[in-house]
Amino acid sequence: MTVRKILSARSARPHVESLLRGLVHAAVYMAHSDGVYREVEVDSLIDAVRDVVKGAVGEEALGELAATPRLLDWGREGRMLLRTRGEEAFLSEVAKAFQGGFKRDALLVAYRICAADGKVKPVEAAAFRKLATAMGLEGLELEALEAIAQRTVADAHPGRDEVGVAKVKALLTRGWRDPFADLRAAHLEPDWYDASVVWVDPSGATVRLDLDAEDHTLHVHLGDVHLLVQYGDALDQVLAVLHDAKETLSVVTLDVYLPRLLHACRDVYVERAGHLVRV
Repeated sequence: MTVRKILSARSARPHVESLLRGLVHAAVYMAHSDGVYREVEVDSLIDAVRDVVKGAVGEEALGELAATPRLLDWGREGRMLLRTRGEEAFLSEVAKAFQGGFKRDALLVAYRICAADGKVKPVEAAAFRKLATAMGLEGLELEALEAIAQRTVADAHPGRDEVGVAKVKALLTRGWRDPFADLRAAHLEPDWYDASVVWVDPSGATVRLDLDAEDHTLHVHLGDVHLLVQYGDALDQVLAVLHDAKETLSVVTLDVYLPRLLHACRDVYVERAGHLVRV
């Protein structure tokens, strides 16, 4: 979903190209961290970028968004800029490409790209932390981001969780509603996620669930608070907790229900005021 989110504004083509270029440069920085960066590594990196983009937006979009010649040019450009301008200046430029909510998305994608061979080297992990620090992410938020990235790579899920998509959509038969049919003021684009449902309280309060089938992650939106749940094999239990709590779950009562969620799934993160921490 993170790539889908980054590339969702296709109508603003220059903006999308700038984001994708920054993403390639971020991956170049991590891949270059071992001090050796040959042409064959550029090719491997670009293949990994295309695989990640294809998984998020489909193979039919590759030609438009991630044509190999363009990605190769950006990869070589990133390698040259890192060599000629130095690490500090390069990191500053990469950080400028990703503002606001795109920072975490870009870092997670860069981590995944560098883990295309099944692992992230210690020097790449250190580069990830430097890149995150340059983007203003540190402390508990950086720890949470590292944990999310490591879990995603370690799980190595084989493709989209279509069963999970069906399970979330099945809540529509249990009183939940389609947010894009009923909530015209929704602040998220429908194509960012693979399944979305919302519970609307008589008072107007909402509990919204969004499933990212590619990352096997459930996003729970409670007003200004966002939960990110890497559910693994525990989606049934997580959905059961949320369904039972739907009428009283809110920002105010969240602390009451968090222990139940953690009992079902240990990988739960909370975003408040733009900061993400592990529960």
